[in-house]
Amino acid sequence: MLTKLNGKDFDKVFTILEESFPKDEYRTYEKQKALLDDARYTIYIIPDRDEVKAFIAVWQFDDFAFVEHFAVNQAYRNQGLGSIILQEVMKKLPCMICLEVELPETDFAKRRIGFYERNGFALNDYPYVQPAMVEGKKELPLKIMTSGKAVSEEQFGKIRDILYREVYHTEYDGKKYDCECLWTIPGGRVFPDTGLRERFELRCIRQDEGEQAAEIERICFPPNEACERKMMLQRVAKAPELFLTVVDRSTGRLAGFLNGLSTDEESFRDEFFTDADLYDPDGRNIMLLGLDVLPEYRGQGLARELMFEYLKREKEKDRHRILLTCADSKVDMYRKMGFRDLGTSGSVWGGHPWHEMDCMLNL
Repeated sequence: MLTKLNGKDFDKVFTILEESFPKDEYRTYEKQKALLDDARYTIYIIPDRDEVKAFIAVWQFDDFAFVEHFAVNQAYRNQGLGSIILQEVMKKLPCMICLEVELPETDFAKRRIGFYERNGFALNDYPYVQPAMVEGKKELPLKIMTSGKAVSEEQFGKIRDILYREVYHTEYDGKKYDCECLWTIPGGRVFPDTGLRERFELRCIRQDEGEQAAEIERICFPPNEACERKMMLQRVAKAPELFLTVVDRSTGRLAGFLNGLSTDEESFRDEFFTDADLYDPDGRNIMLLGLDVLPEYRGQGLARELMFEYLKREKEKDRHRILLTCADSKVDMYRKMGFRDLGTSGSVWGGHPWHEMDCMLNL
């Protein structure tokens, strides 16, 4: 069913390309057609008499293949052709296959990622920016998915470098492109939320508010996970500038808070929860130790507002990186705030495993 493109059908493929992708995600007609002269580049199609039902454009390199474009003719969608094409390509190319996807920040992008996962691909959670394909256009922050399983950071770097050099005709510049992956307010978010700011004040904690913080922690976390009162008071005494509280203006009481410890360490360990002496005021990184919002104040966006304000504040202080641990159920929430999932943490706080997540503020 899947056959190599005959040159005479290129115009039909290009029409599908135009209908399926934004203009900055494909080359001009002339440049796109010129790729057919490159032996590493192949377009496979599903023909239907004088029509092309769908196509997939693939680069073949020594160790992997790269799907550059993949689309179904509008007249033939919702027939399962996407899965059929992917499965046939995977049979034709007995090597790892990789492709680019949008960041999982919209329902459409999540559905697209889910489609590839159902077809045997895994999402690699490393920062990646697609270089501009068309002159004058911006680079696009994307993610790389690979068939079979996610790859190591070293493998990912080799894939990225080959794509940059052979497909996009540029060289990877870590300083330039990593900047594109530094934390910013995730797309579509309004910050600050002026409505919330009218009702709530965000500020550092005061020394006389330590007891309130300890009580909020007791309410928000189960006993095996909550910070003990004595330790919370020590954190407030040692590092009040690393607390951010949200205060109900109508009562003057704390509705929640976010707190952490600064350090030069690069990975999370349980001792940060129990030893405030690990605090280094000049530390380049921050280990977040708790995001607490009282139950009666939830569902208003206070957790998001606390996190965005905290990251903005620490970014302005030239902090390098923020790390946290969380349960499976919270991974998606923190991703929406700009964090990436690093996998299982070394932490076993509370007697069970956690995900470790981070975001980059400055290089």
